[in-house]
Amino acid sequence: MANIKWTDEHKNRVTELGKQGLSSSKIAQKLFDEFGVNLSRRTVSRYLSTGHTSSRYDKLKKNTSKVKDVKRGTEIVINQDGSQTSITRIQMTSEQAKDPDFVLRAHGFDSTKWDIISLKNNFWQMGSKDSDPVDLYQSKITVKPRVVKFNVDDLIEALNRNVKPIEVKNIQQGETSLVISLFDLHFGITKLNMLKSHINQIGNILKKGYKRVEIIVGGDVLHSDFITKTQTASNTQLDHVKTIKALNEAESFIGTIIEMSLQYSPTVEVKAVSGNHDTDSQYLFIWGMSKKYPQVEFDNELNTERLAFSFDKVGIMVAHGNLALKRLPMLFANEYPDIWAHSKYRMVASGHFHTEKKTDVDGVMMWQFGTAKPNDPYEKANGYTMGRKHLQLLEFGKERLLATYEVE
Repeated sequence: MANIKWTDEHKNRVTELGKQGLSSSKIAQKLFDEFGVNLSRRTVSRYLSTGHTSSRYDKLKKNTSKVKDVKRGTEIVINQDGSQTSITRIQMTSEQAKDPDFVLRAHGFDSTKWDIISLKNNFWQMGSKDSDPVDLYQSKITVKPRVVKFNVDDLIEALNRNVKPIEVKNIQQGETSLVISLFDLHFGITKLNMLKSHINQIGNILKKGYKRVEIIVGGDVLHSDFITKTQTASNTQLDHVKTIKALNEAESFIGTIIEMSLQYSPTVEVKAVSGNHDTDSQYLFIWGMSKKYPQVEFDNELNTERLAFSFDKVGIMVAHGNLALKRLPMLFANEYPDIWAHSKYRMVASGHFHTEKKTDVDGVMMWQFGTAKPNDPYEKANGYTMGRKHLQLLEFGKERLLATYEVE
């Protein structure tokens, strides 16, 4: 059985790469490039999540930590369509045999540059009276060059070079806290000129001064998750919008709200959760805003279905509203017990349905926020046109809601 002994150097390097945000597959490739250690994606993932390695890796034999010269005894066929077929014998575990990245490297292919079209592993054991049996596989794979796809890390690096941070001087503050709810803006359908009155009204409310401002970005800031086509994150086709223009207008609208908030409060935070329309594009958009406004604390993680935060004795869970809506109060209590225990006013803020609805569920205020977005062709065709088009701002004291401001 192929065993690999984890050294402290391996563990430290995996931990370091994990903190940098690399995927388990990329970490496995890095370790192979740097140390010649061929770990499976699942093994790396297990170590990152538990801090433990499989017991099979504690019985390393000499020379098994590196992939042997796979060119020797390997048959390579270059096919007419540009794919390649490789046949070789590999010493590996059953777990490793299921890991495409591991098998690619064992055949001598860079797992970041090649994709497996087909894979077949035939198992047998080889051993003697004086040694334990060894798991061997005759492995046959057909691979094709990987097509270069959109790389989030490269885009983030490019954006980071061009973002100029903005500093805003605080001119006033107050004794209460303000929550600004921004759910389902759907820029692309929503145009900036439709929101000029909203910006003015929000500015007038902020002029009172607050000790903190919490801006909730509740998902679906952008109508489309793509630039060159108009589709949701799950590839549902939508009516066409101009996403580049939508990005610019979203930046102007949310940027203006952030800058006004910094003027009238010493503490400004942005809490962002994923929507069903713009999971990736919203994450990148908010990431860019975090570089532009270093005075603001941003809570923005990719694929975050829900989060919770608190101030004074107020606890708020935020979710887009398309997932686990009825279970959110109990999820709040179970996933964020400290916030739950120290809060006297508890609220779940959601959106998604483009209409306002408030329900008291055993002391938890379920607040489904509406949107300022105009009706799109789908909503018009299906009769989803009767909800009020407005935004809401909530003012809190230390333990309770003091006022609700309607902006439309």
